[in-house]
Amino acid sequence: MRRRSTLDLLAANQRASMEMRDAGLEAARLAIQTLRAEEEVGAQRGALEWLDRLARLVRAGVGAGTRSPADTMRIDLESDAAASALESALLDLRIARIDLGEADRRCRRRVGRSAPG
Repeated sequence: MRRRSTLDLLAANQRASMEMRDAGLEAARLAIQTLRAEEEVGAQRGALEWLDRLARLVRAGVGAGTRSPADTMRIDLESDAAASALESALLDLRIARIDLGEADRRCRRRVGRSAPG
């Protein structure tokens, strides 16, 4: 009976270790996903800023008669698409941060459960 209890305890410790490892791997995956989402937000912001500068130049060209008004329309359409892409990237970042926070809380609960005492 004592040997059976020892084996059960070892199996339980092994399961707890595997759960901790899996939780840590999941948290690492989510951290990487969050970093990628942050990079995407930065890239989308940069693209939108660049398009804003380009739009000012094109509008000045339209005012000077060196550009067609259609150029302004094309830039406006690209700006709208870039703004939409930025909003999407910001949403992805928010979701990634929420998921990472949840994974962190799960890891902390598991550590608390497996702590001696």
